Amino acid sequence: AIESCIANIPNLSDQFLFANDDFFIAKPITEDFFFNKDGYPISRLKLNFHPEKRDENLELYNTRQLFTVDLFYKKFHKKMNFFEHHNIDAFYKPDVLKCIEEFKEEFDKVVHCKFRTPNTVSKMIWTFYSVYIGHSKIRNYYLSKIPLSLRFITKILYKHSLDSNVISVSSKKYNMDK
Repeated sequence: AIESCIANIPNLSDQFLFANDDFFIAKPITEDFFFNKDGYPISRLKLNFHPEKRDENLELYNTRQLFTVDLFYKKFHKKMNFFEHHNIDAFYKPDVLKCIEEFKEEFDKVVHCKFRTPNTVSKMIWTFYSVYIGHSKIRNYYLSKIPLSLRFITKILYKHSLDSNVISVSSKKYNMDK
């Protein structure tokens, strides 16, 4: 519930970062690591290669991720086959507030939960919304770790694994749109 209210912090900047309490930055980084030249967030998510897979034994975290992917698809008819991974997330406050308004019923529900609860929306939907309205692009962290010799094959497999309604992914070192 705390996550869903972060945009209500008084005097919170339009550009803000969200990190859990187990993060530290080990080397100097600049603002352009988190935000593009227009001031919009650079979003880092991991590709979910099995978006249709449902398992009753999934842990709570994955259950919420799948719920969020499905919820976004129902509203905007865009399949976002991505999951959050453990990193520092960048957000643009006006987009977050608009997203919360778009999904008001879901955020009203999650605000009353003391703990993460199955079938409640996760903050990942803020990223989806920012991508959907054109303010952010997703950089798939894992793609940049693939050796150059295998990226072409990965691109083919990636494109064939996604629904045509999926918003494209880009990587700093490799642009999936090309």
